[in-house]
Amino acid sequence: MAAVAIDSLEYAHQLEAVGMPREQAEAVAKGLTTMFIHNFDSLVTRDYLDTRFSEFETRVEANMNKRFAEVDKHFASLRLELLGEVGHVREEIGNVR
Repeated sequence: MAAVAIDSLEYAHQLEAVGMPREQAEAVAKGLTTMFIHNFDSLVTRDYLDTRFSEFETRVEANMNKRFAEVDKHFASLRLELLGEVGHVREEIGNVR
């Protein structure tokens, strides 16, 4: 990841320029800088996110394919069972006639 520099003094000046009192502007700039420094390790790149989402999508797709195959197998079994029952019913109807 490219290095990112934060000019907290410049940020404080920008806040002062729009009417924020100097002490408050400096405190906000210092807080922002501190927060950024402490959270820098948590930042990720777009490429990292793209890779992770692609991996997740692959896992979800594989899981869905597995589940759909199980459902298809179950429906095929039910279809065979139903066809067998229909055959028995036809036999019984034929015997009644």
